[in-house]
Amino acid sequence: MNAVYEQENAVTGFQVAVMIKRRPAPPKPWLRDSWQVTGVVAKSQGLPANGSILVHSGPDGDDYLWNGLTIRLHKDEVESYYHNLMSDRPCVYVISSTNAQGILEPFLVSACFDEASAYTDTEESVEAVPMPPELYPWVEGYVLTHYVPEPRVKRQRRDWKESDREQR
Repeated sequence: MNAVYEQENAVTGFQVAVMIKRRPAPPKPWLRDSWQVTGVVAKSQGLPANGSILVHSGPDGDDYLWNGLTIRLHKDEVESYYHNLMSDRPCVYVISSTNAQGILEPFLVSACFDEASAYTDTEESVEAVPMPPELYPWVEGYVLTHYVPEPRVKRQRRDWKESDREQR
């Protein structure tokens, strides 16, 4: 079995960091800086445990890395993981909120479309970004271990003439 899957499977969680881009607002008093999730990376050992760190600053904006997030897999969502992996572009979903200062703060990263879509009806921001290469084999191993497709059952048609006669 895959070494990454074996290492991370013990806790069914994979630590990640979220890449965020801040673009300065135009010089208009009613506009705020814009924030966008640009990606997710597997967390390396050298990063601080929680919070954000400035990675790069330039005239086009600032790049931050937000640490302290863990993708967790759950058996009841395994079908969603399967469909995600089978798509043309497997992705992870970053769910974030905006604090009082207008700063985007991610609080959840998921590989489950169903979980992410539940947040779309709230005030939270949901952004899909490509799945990191280190994460794909871990999710794949979990799906191979836990996913059992349900057999398709053909629906039997009712005879509408018989039901119409019974009602008379």
